[in-house]
Amino acid sequence: MDFDLNKLLQQAQEISSKMAEDNQKFESQEFKIDCNGAINITIKGDYTIKELKIDDDLIEDKEFLVETLVLAFNKAIEKVNSEKKKIEPNLSSFGL
Repeated sequence: MDFDLNKLLQQAQEISSKMAEDNQKFESQEFKIDCNGAINITIKGDYTIKELKIDDDLIEDKEFLVETLVLAFNKAIEKVNSEKKKIEPNLSSFGL
């Protein structure tokens, strides 16, 4: 069995490039989270909040607003983490 180091390095470079490209696409992807219609968040894969909508009724109750915001942001972060796990490469599929 011949071992071709150049071929192995080329494959590693291709994998690295593909992973970087996938990561860049993921970071620009947007995810929408709806907390019972009261709060809507649009978050990007890089955890940047793109949009936040708050139902007018929540503004009157500051304590409930804060609790709902915390819940909404946690759901948004959870969504990004969940989606990110779906695209993370399985290194065993590359023979590593």
